[in-house]
Amino acid sequence: MSQALIISRAQIHEVLRENPELHMMVLEEGALRDAWDWLKKKGRQARDSFTKGLENLKQEWGETEQGKNIVAKAVRGEKLSQEEKKFLSEQAQDVFLRFPVLAFFFALPGGSIMIGPAIKIAKKLGVEMMPSAFR
Repeated sequence: MSQALIISRAQIHEVLRENPELHMMVLEEGALRDAWDWLKKKGRQARDSFTKGLENLKQEWGETEQGKNIVAKAVRGEKLSQEEKKFLSEQAQDVFLRFPVLAFFFALPGGSIMIGPAIKIAKKLGVEMMPSAFR
């Protein structure tokens, strides 16, 4: 049967002082656990962000569907309310202006890195680039 070797932290530090080449091979107590906890936290954040993005896409798809129904109503010659006109204007901006601009950034090499700064600069200039479901 194997037996565990128990040594104190002071003894570990003494060995490391005497043998500096071993320093990179020894993890401080809890360092691995801290790294694992950090990875789990980042994984949860990524999952939550991805889920929120999917929910926003679903909402935007629903809004686009609603916009399509309003356009169909207008084509049939029915009168649109001010609220419907405003909604349709917003959806048209989302579909024809914002999505293509964001898609353009994704198409560029390294463009996805530039989306965040581009959106912030646009906001400072009073231009909203994010589709309504993502605000």
